Amino acid sequence: MSSIRECFKSRRELGKLVEADYSQLEINVLALLSEDEMLIKDLKSGRDLHTMRASELYNVKEYDVTPKQRRLAKTLSFQLQYGAGATTMAHINKIPHQVAKDFIYNFFDRYEDVYNWHGDLRSHVDTYCESEGERTPMGLPRYQCEMRTITGRKLVFKDYDSKYTKGETAFSPTEIKNYPVQSVATDIMKIALGALAYKVWFDTDMCIINTIHDNIMLDVVEEQHTNACKALKWAMVDRTTQILKSRYDIELPVPLEIEIKSGGSWDCMEKVDIHNI
Repeated sequence: MSSIRECFKSRRELGKLVEADYSQLEINVLALLSEDEMLIKDLKSGRDLHTMRASELYNVKEYDVTPKQRRLAKTLSFQLQYGAGATTMAHINKIPHQVAKDFIYNFFDRYEDVYNWHGDLRSHVDTYCESEGERTPMGLPRYQCEMRTITGRKLVFKDYDSKYTKGETAFSPTEIKNYPVQSVATDIMKIALGALAYKVWFDTDMCIINTIHDNIMLDVVEEQHTNACKALKWAMVDRTTQILKSRYDIELPVPLEIEIKSGGSWDCMEKVDIHNI
């Protein structure tokens, strides 16, 4: 990974890449949609939820969790939230099946309302699905269900052949759990990108060069480093929060937070203290 990142450098002499990541954005959205009080409480506590999960997974204190252990817990958490079962999680991550089962049980035991919300989504799709008038490759009627997110995005779920139910059509459980959360998180990112583009569009000293999931990267001249950090903070936190409230009447359970890093190349970046800019 590091060798690939070394290839990405500022195009400017003595320039810097400035990268901003949302902190736990999709978990924040999940808490909003599921209204899970325990998840909201954990988020508001300021604890790193992936470190907390890793602590339980490896039976160690949170301050003893290694980066590798945290990465696995993070991966398992997202796989679980988006519909993966114990068999899939164990196979992909090369862990014992029982460990994956215990992880799933502990997660939903703590966040019961997330589990119930997943069930409500599935019930909604099964209840309101309608025939498209098409046929699946197996000759069965093709059904679909449309749903609107809280940001107004239309989601369309289509059923599949026997992959999930051995001979019957079924809707993908992964899509049902995944789409509502990721679509809202995507809309938040698009709002932030729009606000940032408005801020830097005519500024030749800084430009948007990349975005990955909940991450935005700028290429800036060294003298504009502080202004670039301020622009990212304004667009991704302040302005996005205002638009979510004024346009969609959305207030996230926990205020949006970002982490900013900068450096001459993507491989060599240091954390920026955004509280002092």
